Amino acid sequence: MGLRQLAATSELSDLKGVVTIGAPSDPSHISHLFEQDKAKIESEGEVEVDLAGRKFTIKQQFLEDIQSHKILERISQFKGALLVMHSPADETVSIDHARHIYSAAKHPKSFVSLPGADHLLLNKKDSKYVANIIAAWAGHLFEDSLSA
Repeated sequence: MGLRQLAATSELSDLKGVVTIGAPSDPSHISHLFEQDKAKIESEGEVEVDLAGRKFTIKQQFLEDIQSHKILERISQFKGALLVMHSPADETVSIDHARHIYSAAKHPKSFVSLPGADHLLLNKKDSKYVANIIAAWAGHLFEDSLSA
């Protein structure tokens, strides 16, 4: 789940559950990743950056947008279930972010550690594991509505 979606969780009253995978708890963390490209983004409006081994286009609007999000405040207001998944080996977003997200959330909430996984879950084994956990979690969350 991206920052914008995570920030909107408290506004979506019908939302039953949210899963985060390697999510940052603070938008300033993301700004920090583009610090060396900030001048170019401001002058050209966008720049292609390398994050965790993949290319992404970052626009000026994105940098402005992430500064307005109060992620932890929104998470603390969310009334649905939350599943936080994060790797202690994530070099892009440290596991401390998962701790902050988990601490801010109210129950029901769950945490799953993804040992050895990279930020983008490029290893097929890791991505399958995450998919299976989410399927089981969501299946339990929605079992009443599926049997009706």
